[in-house]
Amino acid sequence: MVQKIDWKQAKKAIDALYTFNESKQSNDLLDSDEESGIYIQITTHKIMNKETTKKKKIALPCKPFKDDLEICYFTKENTKDVEEKVKDTPIKKVINTRELATVYKSFESRRKLLNSYDLFMVDDRIVHLMPPLLGKKFFERNKTPIALKPTGSFKNHIEAALNATYVKHSLVGGWGLSLLDLFILVILACPRKTY
Repeated sequence: MVQKIDWKQAKKAIDALYTFNESKQSNDLLDSDEESGIYIQITTHKIMNKETTKKKKIALPCKPFKDDLEICYFTKENTKDVEEKVKDTPIKKVINTRELATVYKSFESRRKLLNSYDLFMVDDRIVHLMPPLLGKKFFERNKTPIALKPTGSFKNHIEAALNATYVKHSLVGGWGLSLLDLFILVILACPRKTY
């Protein structure tokens, strides 16, 4: 059974969110950036038998992330080789699995890594290794790494990943977007069967 979405109600909810955010900004002394994203929750009636770290990708017409995004990329290849491939991209740091398992073994170093970057991406061949290597804080804070194919143009793969949202990581926009843009992104992020 597919439930239809009431788009008038969704528009009212977005308007209320913007009103609340504007009133909150005037009272926020610390000006926290931590809650700057706007998320929607998509649920299904199908129960998955096995936990998966790969997420369903939903393409969007524009990226829901800020422009000065800093990305950390996890790979199984040599770090220097990958750094050459990602030179002209938003990826600021490349870490291979060996370094992740040794240098970032302690809770403190992983927490520092978590707070140092806005987004994490991972070679899609090693996605299954991430939960034990990163720890549960990455997944609790919705910073689960986004899988990238290591073949072809890195720049195109990164751009495609940034112009999308993911079912488990359903960021649809931020406060920098207009009400209309955000409403359009919410409509596009919802599965087609709910229209």
